[in-house]
Amino acid sequence: MENPPAGRAGKTGKSASPAGRYLKYAIGEIVLVVIGILIALQLNAWKEEIQAKEELKASMYSMLDDLAQDIEFYSAEIERIGKRVILLNDFTQGNYSDIDIEDIPDILSYNIPNKDFGTTYLSLKQDRQFNMIKNLELKEKITSYYEVYCEEYSVIATWHREFVTETIENYFLLNLPYKRGYKVDSKDVINEVENGKLLSITNYQITVQDEAIVRLKNIKLLAEEMMQFINSEYK
Repeated sequence: MENPPAGRAGKTGKSASPAGRYLKYAIGEIVLVVIGILIALQLNAWKEEIQAKEELKASMYSMLDDLAQDIEFYSAEIERIGKRVILLNDFTQGNYSDIDIEDIPDILSYNIPNKDFGTTYLSLKQDRQFNMIKNLELKEKITSYYEVYCEEYSVIATWHREFVTETIENYFLLNLPYKRGYKVDSKDVINEVENGKLLSITNYQITVQDEAIVRLKNIKLLAEEMMQFINSEYK
């Protein structure tokens, strides 16, 4: 049997069919498209992560503003309550010379003010940004500050407002002869504190406000510590 010509055998071994060449080309195109999609997805995820981090950073800056306002509020109330406590102490001890006695009902009717805490914190939780905070200690401090200490303060402030309305103001309306313009005579006020239960009410109010000062100082300290923590973490 004769062997086929060398030229024809070589041509048959090296050439590929048009369908085979097209299949390789199509597979290559698909691979390139898949790689392009994966790269695009990765870039998009990377951009979204950067954007989320920037948004979290902006939110933490907003929380710093919230805390600065909280601290300003605490400082102002510590000063105001402290002045009232001094006046009420003098009143209970009969030191009337430096007191405008007619103002005692208003001073005694002062209630511990409440405040809206944690606007940014609530927004972080609603937008699920809070879980992006990596520092667990910081997360714990933020949660404790808003959900324990601020919440406790709000509960006390709400109770105290009701106490002032139902107990102190009602007592004055029933026992002090008011004139127009909410005016009272100093002699009537002195008579009530010396002969009535106004002394007991005043001492109770002093005790509540003494405790409020202590609580305000503690929560102010926590807010200041949180500001330092956030600054060290995000600035």
